[in-house]
Amino acid sequence: MFQINRKELIQSLIQRSTYCLSAPLAETNAYKLIVDCNIFMGIDTMVPIPNNLYIFDKTTQKTVFVSAINEYLKKECINIFRDLNANDFKNSLEKQVLTYTKGNVERSFERILSPTGWGLKEYVPLKKGY
Repeated sequence: MFQINRKELIQSLIQRSTYCLSAPLAETNAYKLIVDCNIFMGIDTMVPIPNNLYIFDKTTQKTVFVSAINEYLKKECINIFRDLNANDFKNSLEKQVLTYTKGNVERSFERILSPTGWGLKEYVPLKKGY
């Protein structure tokens, strides 16, 4: 007969549990940025892993996918939960520029529109010429 104590069984179930969550990251009068993520639960840890970002356009009542933003941030090794905050995302929704600071290095990314949704590219401000 298979025997396992209750504590081991509960720990095993908790460690293997994955939950899906959809939550807003930022909101303005026109848009709401939402993340879908998988949350892995352990005994004393919770690890959220974003698998999709999308924008809800309040004017048109439509959803616009922004998975290109998620992929771009992953490529740049920027964790949306650890390295960015709601104000960073809100600024990108309002001003179309996401500014990211790590240590004493500041980088900016410009929001771009494509037929497949929103994306990001490195933002280089224009220098005032002569």
